[in-house]
Amino acid sequence: PIFADHQYTVVITGSIADPSSLYWEDPVREWSESDTVSEVFFAHLASQIGELDVYFAVPGTVPVLGQAVGTLAFGERLPARDFEEAQYELILTPRDDPATITFQSVPLNSVAQTRVTLAIFDPDPTLPGNLGVSLLGNSAGSRSEEHTSELQSQFRISYAVFWLKKK
Repeated sequence: PIFADHQYTVVITGSIADPSSLYWEDPVREWSESDTVSEVFFAHLASQIGELDVYFAVPGTVPVLGQAVGTLAFGERLPARDFEEAQYELILTPRDDPATITFQSVPLNSVAQTRVTLAIFDPDPTLPGNLGVSLLGNSAGSRSEEHTSELQSQFRISYAVFWLKKK
């Protein structure tokens, strides 16, 4: 069933011969004018990659065992976390191995009153890197052009998000 005032994210991953789909439902977040945080989900959609520790911290932070935002296996999504408006780097490491960085983003500006999912995908053979990270379902109460273009330069942006409002 589909409920009013909920955000739905549907992801299809894998190959054409062996697709897999995931579905997430979250209540639409009502932002107040005084909110200074963004809401971030992290999802693991890379079937070829093992478990990963996720770090989302100010630029220059060195990953330390036990200080990850969380650990993800294929098909999992961490619960939403609020992050104050600031710059952050997304760093991914193999589980319990903070010295081996699998992915590190450029500094990203977190924009208040924004909800995003950073999703880890298998590598795209046409792009450099050993995995891909995409921004899914960017929804915002306010969003700057700088934020949008910066994210577009760092991540593949792929989403299909919709809301239903009660009448």
